[in-house]
Amino acid sequence: MSLENVAAFLKQTIGLDASSIGSSAIEQAVRQRCELRGIPDPENYWAHLCSSEREQQELIEAVVVPETCFFRHGEALTALVNFACRTLRPSNFNFRALSLPCSTGEEPYSIAMALFDAGLSAMQFSVDGVDISERAIEHARRGVYGQNSFRGADLSFRERHFEPAARGFRLSERVRSQVRFRQANLFAADAFPEGAAYDAIFCRNVLIYFDLAARQRALEVLQRLLAPEGMLFVGPAEGPLFVDCPLISTRIPLAFAFVRAESALARSMALKPPHRESLSVSRKSVSLPPSRSAETRAVAKTTAVSDSKPELSARPPAVADSLLERARKLADEGKFDEALRCCEQHLRSHAQSVDAYYLGGLLCDARGDSSQAREYYRRVLYLDPSHYEALIHLAETLRSAGDRAGADQLLERARRAQSRGRAP
Repeated sequence: MSLENVAAFLKQTIGLDASSIGSSAIEQAVRQRCELRGIPDPENYWAHLCSSEREQQELIEAVVVPETCFFRHGEALTALVNFACRTLRPSNFNFRALSLPCSTGEEPYSIAMALFDAGLSAMQFSVDGVDISERAIEHARRGVYGQNSFRGADLSFRERHFEPAARGFRLSERVRSQVRFRQANLFAADAFPEGAAYDAIFCRNVLIYFDLAARQRALEVLQRLLAPEGMLFVGPAEGPLFVDCPLISTRIPLAFAFVRAESALARSMALKPPHRESLSVSRKSVSLPPSRSAETRAVAKTTAVSDSKPELSARPPAVADSLLERARKLADEGKFDEALRCCEQHLRSHAQSVDAYYLGGLLCDARGDSSQAREYYRRVLYLDPSHYEALIHLAETLRSAGDRAGADQLLERARRAQSRGRAP
C-alpha cells in the first residue's frame, strides 16, 4: 500500500493537504483502521479502501479530529449578533446562519444561544450545522456535553441554556430545536441544495488544511452559499487567503469577518480591498488571547523582543495586569501602536507572560511587521510549546515568507496539540 495513494484520496475527497497534518498522522490512521478491520498487512488496505464506501467514511472519521467548545470565538459571535439585529430591523425576514464544519455542535449551538440572548425569537432565525463526520453529527444531535466543551471564565450561558445530566450538561430543547444538523461533504455536488443562501457563514480554521486548489474550490462554494448581503467568518490565519477574492474584510476588530465588495455594508463602511503587494491591517485583525496558566512556568530567557536583561520594575502586579487589559482594549479599538507599548510595559514586570507575548505578536502582525511578530510568537512557544494559536500564526508568517517546510512542521505541532485537547 502506498501512503501517497491514501493521501491523494483524502485530497480528492475532502481537500485535505497531507502536509498540513503530517504523513505520520495518515499512517497512524491507516494502521488503526487495519487493526479494527483485521487486515494483518497494511499493504492490502488500499484495495479494501477502494472497494468500500463505508471504509472510506471510516478513514475520513479517523483523520478528522474534532476540537471545539462553546463560545469559542466571542468577538465573531458579537459581530454576528450586531449584524443579525441590524439586518432584521428593516426587513424582519428569517436570518439564516451556517456552521461549516460544525464538528460536535458547539459552534452552531453557540450561534443560536447568542441570537436568543440578543432577544431574537425562534421565528426570526435558523441555524444549519454541516460536517463530514457522521459521529460528530450524532454527538451534536444528542446535545449532551462534558466539561471540555465549557471553557473560559464566563459560563453564565450554561445556567441559562443547560441542565445537569448524567454525563455532563444537556442543552435545552429550545436551543437544540433551533439547529438543523446533517452530514455532508463540502466538495460534494449535492452538499447544498440549489439556490441555498446564508446571511452568515462560520467556516473557521478549515482552509488552512487545504492545498491551493482545494482552497479555491472551497472559496467558490462559500461565495456561492453566501447571500448578497451576507457575512463570512473565518479563522485568524485565513484572512490572507482572501487577497484577490471578491470578499473583503469588514475590519471589525477580532471578528475575521468578510463581505462582498459590492454589498451595501461594504459601501456604508467604505471598505476597500488591500493592495496586492501587501496585507493591510484590515486583513490581519487581532484575536485577543485567553488567560493561560503557562504564564507561571519558569524559564531561563525572560526578554520581550531582545536578549538583553529586562528592566526590573517595582510596579505592583495589579498595575501590570491593568496594562495588559488596557492593551486588549486599545487593540479592540484598532490602536495597535499604543497597545503594543502597553504590552511591552507589562512584559518588563511579567517577563513570562504568554498572553502578553501572544498579543504582541498579533499586534505586530496587524501592523505588517511579520519579522517582529515571529519573534513574539517564538517567545510564546518557548514558554508554552503547545500554544495552538501561536503555532498557527507563526506557521502563516513562515508560509508568507516562503518557508513552506517550517510552516508545515508548525502545523503538524498544532495538529498534535489539537488532538491532545490543547486547542481552544
